[in-house]
Amino acid sequence: MEERIRILVVDDEEPIRDLFEEFLSDQGFSVVTAPDGETALRLMKEDSFDLLITDLEMPDIRGIDLLEKAKEMVDPPTTILITGYGTVETAVEAMKKGAYDYVLKPFKLNEILQIINRAVEKRKLEKENVRLRQTLSLYQMSEAMGTSLDLNRVIEMISDTILQEFNADLVVVVLQEETIKKAFEKWRVPSRFPPGSERIDFARIMETLLAEKVVLVHGEELTNYLIGQPPEDQMPETLMAVPLKVRDQVLGMMVVVSFARGRRFVEGERKALLILASRAAIAVENARLYRQLEEAFRETIEGLVFALEAKDRFTRGHSERVSQYAKIIAEGMGLPEEEVEKISQAARLHDIGKIGIKMEALLKEGKLTPEEYKMFQTHPEIGKRILEPIGFLQDIVPLIYHHHERYDGTGYPERKKGEEIPLGARILAVADSYDVMTSDRPYRKALSVEEAVEELRRNRGTQFDPHVVDVFIEELKKRGIYHHP
Repeated sequence: MEERIRILVVDDEEPIRDLFEEFLSDQGFSVVTAPDGETALRLMKEDSFDLLITDLEMPDIRGIDLLEKAKEMVDPPTTILITGYGTVETAVEAMKKGAYDYVLKPFKLNEILQIINRAVEKRKLEKENVRLRQTLSLYQMSEAMGTSLDLNRVIEMISDTILQEFNADLVVVVLQEETIKKAFEKWRVPSRFPPGSERIDFARIMETLLAEKVVLVHGEELTNYLIGQPPEDQMPETLMAVPLKVRDQVLGMMVVVSFARGRRFVEGERKALLILASRAAIAVENARLYRQLEEAFRETIEGLVFALEAKDRFTRGHSERVSQYAKIIAEGMGLPEEEVEKISQAARLHDIGKIGIKMEALLKEGKLTPEEYKMFQTHPEIGKRILEPIGFLQDIVPLIYHHHERYDGTGYPERKKGEEIPLGARILAVADSYDVMTSDRPYRKALSVEEAVEELRRNRGTQFDPHVVDVFIEELKKRGIYHHP
């Protein structure tokens, strides 16, 4: 059933207000009246209206000023101005300000009705155009989603599109795994309202959706889905939610909220969101399965490295320790979390290439022969060849390939120098060397922390990036591992 058109009539003359209310109600419209502009503004902030019919001259706010303030609403009404003191100038001004029409008193009710019907048709066409643009945008976005297997990227695309196309303030995507729920929350930026999502009862919303009931609520009904009573400026105005469902399995839900006064999501928007959710659920499921496969594959590769190290009591746990040291350095340099994780992961796999060389040569006591040392130098190249075909490890390949380069350009495999060497590889070089120096080897006993740090200092600027060395030493001090100045 189509919702009735809502009309707000504003006039300081009570007989005119009563006349409009009776006549337009008989025509099937939902009519609310206000005696002045201030009351009208309050009503528009509390609720949404399709049409605003206002007197031009009123004691507090002129009709043209009310028109301008109404245009600031999230979903501004179509405005018709009425006056008994009409001039060509005021008519021109009204139309310039965005009034749909300008009517002189006295007027015939049938003439007013014709203007209202035309305004309603125009508004319907405008809303239909918005829905068409929205549908096109959602289709384009759903197509883009199908090309991505990155779960965070999929969620980001969903959230950005919903915020824009539904003129929303908040999107929360909840993924449900057994009893674990993970929420991805995104606000309009810049947000027009302070965060208030912690007041939303997501468990209650999920319960309603699982019972196959619709969640599309406003005003008082919305309090059924809130925890406690939020402050006035954190009180949602309208909320809709749909399940993320693949076949008969509910993966989670999408919750969309607006805090703008007078804004109300409509059933058409909920249905559009439901269509989007069906595509999003497939994309989320594919991305999640890909992430699980990716994690399993990564763990398998790391397992190979650990198995390699397990054959030698001197190198057992080496890669994991290098990973920890590399993470300490990266965090100490203030690198982004994503970059820290990438460097840490590269450290765990930095010796994967040793799978392709004869380990007995590395385990002997005494120095390597020139031939053995040349063989050892091939392990970054072998590691590169092993990892390059694996798409999700592409970012860490350069770090592993170049972690034996020297800052002065005398390292291998490509004799890169200074900042030509990827930062992550420069960090690995310090972390790797420190662990080698502080661990027992077949050909020597472990150095003390003080001796290892002194060796790092002695080689800063030649073998190692000076800044990386300085950060590492400072981090060792902070952790009470190194106590000297």
